[in-house]
Amino acid sequence: MNIKLKLFFYLILISVSSLIFADDTDVDGIDDSIDNCVSVSNTDQLDTDSDGIGNACDADDDGDNVPDAIDAYPLDSRYVADSDGDGLPDVWTSQTLLDTD
Repeated sequence: MNIKLKLFFYLILISVSSLIFADDTDVDGIDDSIDNCVSVSNTDQLDTDSDGIGNACDADDDGDNVPDAIDAYPLDSRYVADSDGDGLPDVWTSQTLLDTD
């Protein structure tokens, strides 16, 4: 067997070995060493606030210190509340003096 063919098979063996031994706890195709949310599958690796924790695992996606569960605008740190439920942020409504109710 010539040297080029041996080298080719060796490279294939190394590639396959690295795939076999790579850790991917959540089976999303992203190796745990670079996965921003190891316990929940998130192939898009979306991290809105760039805190290193993927949105799928982040309790505060926009980094405004308001948990998503109570944040009317969980992906926009500029706005937090919509007290009257009109779909417009309270800050925006008060600044423009526009109230849709």
